[in-house]
Amino acid sequence: MKRNMIILFFLLSVLTSAQAQETLPYKPWQEFNNDTLKYLEYNFNTRGTQYKGRTVKELFDDFELPVTFIVDWMLGDNGIVSLYLGIHSVQGQEDKPNDLYDYYVEIFFANPLLPDDFRKVYDHRISTKWTPQVYEFLKDLELSRTGSNPYIIERRKREAEKTGN
Repeated sequence: MKRNMIILFFLLSVLTSAQAQETLPYKPWQEFNNDTLKYLEYNFNTRGTQYKGRTVKELFDDFELPVTFIVDWMLGDNGIVSLYLGIHSVQGQEDKPNDLYDYYVEIFFANPLLPDDFRKVYDHRISTKWTPQVYEFLKDLELSRTGSNPYIIERRKREAEKTGN
């Protein structure tokens, strides 16, 4: 009986610990000394699964930085599985979104979007700007997770290693 209680206690401890990791708190941009990359990395990479089952609107209720453009999207077998929402662009290249260099949040949809439906509110050949029409189209869609630009994150880590910061 004691052994069963010890095993049960151990399992509860492990489950509680795992659940605590899954419920990391959102941290405001100011807590990162206005460092956009650290803000995006923590809130939308590290905590990316916190948005599973939540809507785009709920994501935007947390989001503190303005989305100004759409960098790109990822197509899967059944449609658009994610969008890259641009925050800051490379200096002097604002009209040419680049998923290697721009600060962005990637939102992954629980159910892929049909490209033809999305093109009714967004046409990258005309403009890559984020618009209220795009938001209205997306706001009620369910997310599976979020992420941010891994290329910038890795570049900053390499630069920090070189300079010792």
